[in-house]
Amino acid sequence: MANLRYVCLSDLHLGADYSILTPTERDLEAPGPVLTTFAAALRQLIAGLPTSATSPPQLLVHGDLLDLGLSPLDDVAKGFQRFVEALLVPPTPLAPDLRVIPGNHDHMIWQWALEEHYVKKLRHGKLETMKPVTRLFAEPAADGDAYPKSRLLTTLLRQVTKNDEGDVYVAYPNFGLSNGSGRCIVFSHGHFVESMYRLMSQVRRFLRLGGPGVRTIEDLEAENAPWIDFVWSTFGDTGALGKEMQRLYEQLQDAAANAELTSELAKRLTTRLLPHLPMGGEPLVRTWAERILHAVLDATVERMGDLERNSYAKPLTDDTVEGLRWYLDVPLRNQIDAALERMPGATIDDVAFVFGHTHKPFQDAIALERYARPVRVFNTGGWVLDEPTMSSREGASIVLVDDDLNVVAVRLFHQPLDGTVDGDGKRGVYVPTSGADPAGNPLRAAVEHALAAPTTAQAFRDFVAAVSQAFVARQRALIERFDLPRAGVIGGVR
Repeated sequence: MANLRYVCLSDLHLGADYSILTPTERDLEAPGPVLTTFAAALRQLIAGLPTSATSPPQLLVHGDLLDLGLSPLDDVAKGFQRFVEALLVPPTPLAPDLRVIPGNHDHMIWQWALEEHYVKKLRHGKLETMKPVTRLFAEPAADGDAYPKSRLLTTLLRQVTKNDEGDVYVAYPNFGLSNGSGRCIVFSHGHFVESMYRLMSQVRRFLRLGGPGVRTIEDLEAENAPWIDFVWSTFGDTGALGKEMQRLYEQLQDAAANAELTSELAKRLTTRLLPHLPMGGEPLVRTWAERILHAVLDATVERMGDLERNSYAKPLTDDTVEGLRWYLDVPLRNQIDAALERMPGATIDDVAFVFGHTHKPFQDAIALERYARPVRVFNTGGWVLDEPTMSSREGASIVLVDDDLNVVAVRLFHQPLDGTVDGDGKRGVYVPTSGADPAGNPLRAAVEHALAAPTTAQAFRDFVAAVSQAFVARQRALIERFDLPRAGVIGGVR
């Protein structure tokens, strides 16, 4: 089989209290037990797979690497450095570079990269801004500034590795790999599949009384970036307000936000929108805009308890399935077609889509009108517990990709319902079977063989034991914070 090329994961929320990668005692000066045992198990797994000595596999984190939305920047920076210390310090089987696709909680990584690109061009006498999204199929070595480097993350990484190698490249919101002859993989965080993160597109369309909906990735990001930054990616370093927002966020996982929050959001968003509205300076326009926004927020922010994250019966709610199908079939398909125009002779008829965001790992195949074959969909789940009740749906996978663009998901854990984590409760760490896995996938056979090796199996048993302890400790901390009765909560299913 081909060499391993990428190791992909998401929703680490480094620096957050509610991430199981943050030690319970909040000692951010050394990697915690979950990080150290995961790194050891991953090394064992990679050692059992074909790799290239000159081009080792690269780590790709597609969304919510950092918890910029709710955690202080100092904690986030330390959490990121502990992540680097565990996984990227030599001797490591991984490449020194890191590829990051920001999500809703660390969207500011992308905004910072855009600013850095602008300053770089300005120093060369050019006034040139980047588009609000990166190109789909481009490599940094061949395409220069197509994927900007994050100066902040690169600096933090090199402080740990203590050498001048290693860069952190940023793509947003999609990053693609194509072999030019039919097969491609697209990585994304996936927040745009939920209507909450397309709110400004919906508001603008409503205020303009209809009109065409969003058709391109560029429009989707341009219209909604300020909203994502304002609510999800900028509160963490605001002192006491940031801590209150974190507490509110945790409470919102079980209860609706209060009217005071939605009123304040409606006022602030109205101020941002008025310059873009006809007669935006008129008091009557402001009044009605604020009322409309308040109504929209009532149906979104005040219903956060009904968001995808909080659906326990199935991997995706009906609304999110509809949003996923729309995202794949309209803006992403348009981005793929635009990329093909720049790739003479290339074809794409076999597409895999890897995303996170929902914190519920799964894989499936979805038939869509504009694709020749069903799109193979993989979700990598998440590494957090931000509410007292655990869910058997939530957990995490890693996705492995080889040079031939074969894809395999490895299910690492689900949240423990009985105080222990053991994959799905029966099989331990395993490779799920689904319609997303084509017959004869050579990477699947190689991964299953590597997982069965005694040293690798033991390393993953140590990892899931550390995960179990971290989840239980985090749950107890939440119960104490909210002063909840223990009976019926620990080990319970909603």
